[in-house]
Amino acid sequence: MRYALHALETRPDDLPPMQYWMKTMSEQWHALPASERDQYLEAYARNKQVYHDALRAYKEKYSPLQHKLYKLAKAKADYVRLKRQVDQELFRAYGPTPEMEYLPDAIPTPRQLFMQEYRQQEQDTWWNDPSIRGDKPPTCAVLDKQARKIWNAKSDADRQRYADKVREVVEEAFRTI
Repeated sequence: MRYALHALETRPDDLPPMQYWMKTMSEQWHALPASERDQYLEAYARNKQVYHDALRAYKEKYSPLQHKLYKLAKAKADYVRLKRQVDQELFRAYGPTPEMEYLPDAIPTPRQLFMQEYRQQEQDTWWNDPSIRGDKPPTCAVLDKQARKIWNAKSDADRQRYADKVREVVEEAFRTI
């Protein structure tokens, strides 16, 4: 339907809608005085820099694991708070709300977290450069198998250090909540 309407419209050069829009925007841009274009470009660069600085500061403050655990701990705390607020009879009559159904009952073990982190990291590397690995992203089953091999190859001391790190992050997340 949309394409039929576009076909009925009369556009110069009979360009498709997106190309026509890009052409008109380009013409409008070049019609602006040079000083005004420079102001727009400076504002864009300034905003982009502010955004990237804020993003870098956020990433330095929270590692992906910390961020995941913080969200998990916050969700758990919200769930407990909601559970207290909800009247028990209504809760029994109508069951949990959709928000409650998908929240985890317990914080995952360090091994599960390591596997999640490994899977996410491998998927991110594939999506950033698929030419490295091939034409299809690796499946979760394959990644979990690799993660289990890596986890089992770690020494007990390394596993304990990872578990301590996880415990510290969880405690920090609960303290901030």
